[in-house]
Amino acid sequence: LKLPSEVESQFGQTVRQLQSERKLNDERLEKATRRLDETSKASPDTKPSKELEAALREYRAAQAELHQLQNKEISELRKILGPQKLARYLVVK
Repeated sequence: LKLPSEVESQFGQTVRQLQSERKLNDERLEKATRRLDETSKASPDTKPSKELEAALREYRAAQAELHQLQNKEISELRKILGPQKLARYLVVK
């Protein structure tokens, strides 16, 4: 992207923070997926249990958080890079 050093520093810091948040979200999604697997196998042909419903809510919340992180990435990086360089970053990413 050929950024000035000040912008590059801010960009790097923001990307690292977003990656950290994304890693936590990935772990949460993985945990929610395992829980879905376990609870759906427990009673495959019966009415959904409270545990299964809770697992579905947990998974949905983790998915919603992922969507928020994606939007946050775009808005935060747009402030740093501007629309032209953000577009290039998104294409290359």
